[in-house]
Amino acid sequence: MKKIMESLREIKSAGKIVYLTKPEPNKEFLQSLENRTASAFIDVLLSEADKKTASEIIARTAKKVGIKTSYILNHTVDTLVSTEGTILPLMETVFDVLDKKASGEITLKAAEKLGMNIFDGYVKEKVTEWTTKTWTETIARFVFNPQGTGIVFSEISKDRIVAHVIKCPTPGRAGKAPHLTCPFSYGYARGLWKKAFLEGEVLMGGTMAHGAPTCGFTFYVKADKEHAEMREKIKRYLTKEEEMKLL
Repeated sequence: MKKIMESLREIKSAGKIVYLTKPEPNKEFLQSLENRTASAFIDVLLSEADKKTASEIIARTAKKVGIKTSYILNHTVDTLVSTEGTILPLMETVFDVLDKKASGEITLKAAEKLGMNIFDGYVKEKVTEWTTKTWTETIARFVFNPQGTGIVFSEISKDRIVAHVIKCPTPGRAGKAPHLTCPFSYGYARGLWKKAFLEGEVLMGGTMAHGAPTCGFTFYVKADKEHAEMREKIKRYLTKEEEMKLL
């Protein structure tokens, strides 16, 4: 447990204890993250879109990133996954070709799949029963810190975690457009959480891309009906389907 505790910094703020991650970007982790992101996105695209549309998106993306090979689906997919700088052109093409609802759903599902894949691939602690505290400490150590994400955890109770992202690497990987980066950040966080808390839910508040000082997340151990309804509103808001003011 001592090693895990070293992954967070404890400070006193406004009369209470809060916890901060210790971002130390790891080049090997970030390269793996980029490859896994492209792979997750393409996997979801191929399963959600019809074959003709998916093939068109992959072919356009290949052209954007300068892959100069005759178009063969499986070969092009493998090349895209291993090509640096694929993520932004791929996401942009998805949003260009598909409508807002479809492209938003694909982005959220791909990001959630990525979060689960990263959890499976990098979380080394064998935990028989997750608590909010062990999740925070473990994910900070194996994911957030090597990813370079700065987060303030202002509440870690037995029922929920309240987190404020102050340094987000997603815009650097996926572009700065809110309709691209915010759904991705949301889905990714949800994937990391749902691997440990299957019955839980994640809600996203204000985002830096939409003008808020931080990106706010609340992680619930057990979801209720209200959380499910709010999640649908958040999805529509993040993908520009609905204008709303989030708390």
